[in-house]
Amino acid sequence: LVGLQKLAAQASNIATKHINNASLYLTLRICENISKKINDMLDYPLTANVLKNSISTFNTETLKGLEQINLHDFGIFLDLEPDEEEKAMLEQNIQVALSSGGIDLEDAIEIRQVRNLKLANQMLKMKRKQKQQYARQMQAEASQQQAQAQTQASQAAAEQEVQKQQALTSEKVNFEQAKSQFEIQRMQAEAQIKRELMSEEFNYQVQLEQIKMQAETGREKEIEDRKDKRTR
Repeated sequence: LVGLQKLAAQASNIATKHINNASLYLTLRICENISKKINDMLDYPLTANVLKNSISTFNTETLKGLEQINLHDFGIFLDLEPDEEEKAMLEQNIQVALSSGGIDLEDAIEIRQVRNLKLANQMLKMKRKQKQQYARQMQAEASQQQAQAQTQASQAAAEQEVQKQQALTSEKVNFEQAKSQFEIQRMQAEAQIKRELMSEEFNYQVQLEQIKMQAETGREKEIEDRKDKRTR
């Protein structure tokens, strides 16, 4: 029964579509003509005063801004409110966008508040594009931050490696210096020992020569003493 009612309503809408379109067209043209006439009335003092006397002071000030406005600047549009089927289709699009992450809940609430179906769909498209641009921007920033983090990590690793090599080099230099110092001290100690040995050997040789000389002198004296005894 519901399906038959929808078919009957759709057939009725199709049958009266040209009448509705004509009514919309006439209404739109009447609004444009009224705007033109108001704009024309402001060009003549008599009609301008009549118009100003028939409205409030606040609206009189508003008329001053209309004197130099063109017809196209008024932006007069006329659209019918969407029917239940069109609203259901918009809601379906909103649900699809929500489930896919194309829009947020706040965006869906804002779109539902738009009574103009065409503007609501345009807003839905705009919100989806903004969300996609934001997602791409966040991804680009995340990639940039990741690249910066990797660069900083590489630099930190390189600095650590340089510090490590410097520490190893310094340790090696200190070891070589200590080794060289130890070798110098060893050679100095050996030289000191040799000098002491040579000094002792020299003293020994001196003492030995003294003993020999004393012994030789003693023998010569003994020989002389014997000669003296024989000559007596």
